[in-house]
Amino acid sequence: MDVQDCKYYEARAKDVNLEDISSSEQNAAILARLRDNDLTFTAISIEDGPQVESDFVAREGDCMGWLGYFVGRSKQVKELYIYSFPDSLNIDPFLRGVGHNRSIQSLHINIDLGENFQSLVPLLENLVILAVSPSIISLGCSVHTILR
Repeated sequence: MDVQDCKYYEARAKDVNLEDISSSEQNAAILARLRDNDLTFTAISIEDGPQVESDFVAREGDCMGWLGYFVGRSKQVKELYIYSFPDSLNIDPFLRGVGHNRSIQSLHINIDLGENFQSLVPLLENLVILAVSPSIISLGCSVHTILR
């Protein structure tokens, strides 16, 4: 996320209608908790189906740039789980935003992010736990290269 993107989101963050940038009430509620820096919201999962209230189910209609911006700005989120994204969504804006986060200590990835993984490089220096599915070969190579 470059400076221009940050300025765009910062100028609109307080006034954006969260229902307009999300596909469900649960996703809008998660965005609100992130935007409002909810002290109890310390973990978020990107899933293909909701199981608990912190599961963001990425679908058509979700603005991944806003999710990335809010996660990137959060001072409360300590754990991020990335399990699923529809092929039709562009996840790069999400990952670029998340790359700005300095509170996440535990990152769990269970999908192949491909070249988009490079957007998370700034986040890696604060991690205590990095868990990557062993079946994700291209991501594993990226991690190996980055951690050298």
